[in-house]
Amino acid sequence: SGLPLTSEPDLHLLVDGKRIDAIQRSDTEYAFRFTTTPRNVRIRSRASVPQELGTARDERPLGVALRRIVLAQPRRQRAVDAADPLLTDGFHKFEAEQSLRWTNGDAAIPAELFAGATGACMLLLQLGATAQYVDEGIQVTQRVA
Repeated sequence: SGLPLTSEPDLHLLVDGKRIDAIQRSDTEYAFRFTTTPRNVRIRSRASVPQELGTARDERPLGVALRRIVLAQPRRQRAVDAADPLLTDGFHKFEAEQSLRWTNGDAAIPAELFAGATGACMLLLQLGATAQYVDEGIQVTQRVA
C-alpha cells in the first residue's frame, strides 16, 4: 500500500474526557492508575482495516484485542473477560478460538465494572493482540476527542 505502518497502538484511556496513559506496559498488559474511581472510561487506540492495508482479509476496523479488563483495589479485584456480553460499545464479536475480543479503536468499559468501587484503583488491560496501523506521525497524539 506504500503507507508507513507501525505496530504501536497508541493505547490509552479516555477517562471522564481526559487522556490517561499507562504507568506500566508490556506486550500483553497495560496498567493505568486512578486516584479516584472513574465514571466514564473509553479504551482508545489507533485502528486500521487490515483489508485496506493488504495485511489480511479482515474488513473490520481493528484497534487492540483484549483478553480481560481487571479493576484492582487494595482488598478487591474484579474482571471482565473478553467473552462478557457487556462488551458491546466499540467492541467486535468475541472470538472464542483465540479467546479475545477486538475493539474498533474507541470502546467503552462497562460502568458495571466500577459499580461500588471507591477511591484509588488500578485498571489492567490484558491484550491478546495488536494490529498493524497506518503511522500518521505526530497527529495521533494530538487527536482530540
